[in-house]
Amino acid sequence: PSEGTEQGSSPETENSPTRTSRALVPGHMKGRQGEGVCTLVNDWVDRPFDGDISVDDTDMNTVVARHRKQLFYHVPGESDIESGLDSMDETGAFSDINYADKSRTAWDPEYALQRISGFTRAYLADEHPLNGDSRLREAATTALQYWIDQDPTSDNWWFNEIGGPREMRDILTIMVGEDRNWLADRPGLAGDAFEYLAQAETRGTGANLLDLALIELVHACLANKPALVRE
Repeated sequence: PSEGTEQGSSPETENSPTRTSRALVPGHMKGRQGEGVCTLVNDWVDRPFDGDISVDDTDMNTVVARHRKQLFYHVPGESDIESGLDSMDETGAFSDINYADKSRTAWDPEYALQRISGFTRAYLADEHPLNGDSRLREAATTALQYWIDQDPTSDNWWFNEIGGPREMRDILTIMVGEDRNWLADRPGLAGDAFEYLAQAETRGTGANLLDLALIELVHACLANKPALVRE
């Protein structure tokens, strides 16, 4: 990843604090959870806030819309998308991805998320040759479910708390922020994806702080949680 020099130390040298779940799910996706994969906290308890910031639906929709616009600045080409589809089996696994990889750099499972993100963008990009191709919609959903089920982790905290959640944020921005029906019949998958996204909590310094803040901001807006946006 481009933040290679900012990835920080391993969990052994920089402790990542133990914390309760902050996973937030849009109201229309609450309900059935994944098969024992996660326990969601849907009711966020506000922390004391002394500032004077007003956040409404229009503000949050604007944040999501602007982030979505950025995602379409680069959409993988037709040949790259077709190659990704060819490498995926019926379970949603990509044959060239080692989901058990724990590498501290060039973490394989992150590439799987990037490929899924590419599927979602190509599916909705107006000028893309594969726009509206139902294969992409189904492949993105199936591949995301497989990824979640594998529960991959890296030995580098950066991938677990920034790299992976950042890619998940982009996927959910399309699946939830753009096409709100994409996961309407998969509330368990939606819940698990938001649970994974919740691993990103604003802390640290420099590029890491900025990345985490942006991940958590979009997360809060997607979930329609103004209290977390203000925080």
